[in-house]
Amino acid sequence: MLSSLVAQTGAWFNDLKFKIINFDIKPAKPIRDELLTKARLAVDSGDFALAENILQKALIINKDNVDVLLALSEVYLDLNKISKSIYILKRAIKLSPTNPELRRLLADIYYYQGKFKASAYCIQRVLQLCPDETQLKHVIDSRLGNTTPKPSHCYVVGLFDEYAEKFEDSLVGMLDYKAHTELVNYLLRQQILPKNLDRVLDLGCGTGLLGQALVERYKISELIGVDLSANMLEQCRAKNIYHELRNEDLIPYLQKVAPNVDLIVSTDVLIYLGDLDAVLSGCYQCLKPGGYLCFSVESMFLGSYRLTTSGRYKHSLSYIKSLYKKYHFSKMNHQAIDLRKESGNMVKGYLVLLQK
Repeated sequence: MLSSLVAQTGAWFNDLKFKIINFDIKPAKPIRDELLTKARLAVDSGDFALAENILQKALIINKDNVDVLLALSEVYLDLNKISKSIYILKRAIKLSPTNPELRRLLADIYYYQGKFKASAYCIQRVLQLCPDETQLKHVIDSRLGNTTPKPSHCYVVGLFDEYAEKFEDSLVGMLDYKAHTELVNYLLRQQILPKNLDRVLDLGCGTGLLGQALVERYKISELIGVDLSANMLEQCRAKNIYHELRNEDLIPYLQKVAPNVDLIVSTDVLIYLGDLDAVLSGCYQCLKPGGYLCFSVESMFLGSYRLTTSGRYKHSLSYIKSLYKKYHFSKMNHQAIDLRKESGNMVKGYLVLLQK
């Protein structure tokens, strides 16, 4: 009897040791944290299959853990298992319905699948949860196909403040952006400007790519950059190209500038405005007689302007011609160009040149 009891106790103890070694008996949180750490290390090393395996083990321990579900959903994205990622993410949302980050991720997945309405509905729910994030209204409009005259101030500032540090690497390096160099080359081919310019405005100067291209070909006495994003201006200031940088909205700034500007330039800026009436009116007012305005837009054939799912606007030449006539510019020329890559394809646009 005693020997039998000892044997049973020994077997129980050996079973207990096995479970402890295999994480079967430990407090749930330390196990989860340890497995999440291991999964993150696997992701960092590029071993997504291992990360998936680790996170599935973590779910066996606690099938309703939102952190584990979110991590597994992201790993499924890395493995291009989109349907599984969505399924897991929806499980997490059901467990944590007031977590806006889960819905943001689901909105992004739907967006990259081309399911724009589904993406917009997710963002609408995020806005309900975070009513102070008014910049999301523009995202919703763009994905539902609702064309508005312009986005909110906070949308533009938020977008470019966040993007500032990686802006040039992403835009020039990855997306083959070239509008700034195309604009300067276009001006040179037109042979309309003297090599020495008194005053030049760069509207939406960003990190200073266009200013840098200009000063390589023209001698400018006063180059002024204007941008809504303070973070972009910090990147721009480091180039030491501009004589003055202004952290302001373009339209109010133009309304107070004296009519003494030789040249106004703007690339990849008016694509964040739909209605260009006030901008072209302001530019006309502050140009010298005979001065030039040159800018880029994304092109469309019919209509005036349209908000796209990217959050940017397209403009038609007929719309720009109507404003050229309205504000009595003396000349208008244009050239079709490739602006940047998007989803592997070049975004088509125009360079437009107007003379006062």
